[in-house]
Amino acid sequence: MSATHHPAEPTRDPPAQRSLRYRGYRLDGAIEDFYHAVDTLERDSVPYAYYLKVLAGRDQLPAERAPSDPER
Repeated sequence: MSATHHPAEPTRDPPAQRSLRYRGYRLDGAIEDFYHAVDTLERDSVPYAYYLKVLAGRDQLPAERAPSDPER
């Protein structure tokens, strides 16, 4: 609502902006491009359990992560 309590009139022209994309596939264009973007996102994704392991590894100090090597 505006300050005059009248709803704003819809604009007919879309705002000038770049199209939404994922790895070159448009998300707001042809449905085939959207499906390609979703398929690409699935290939780029990792299982949540693996992601948690990676995060847990970041919390450890470097000495805790590496196995002890007596020849260092």
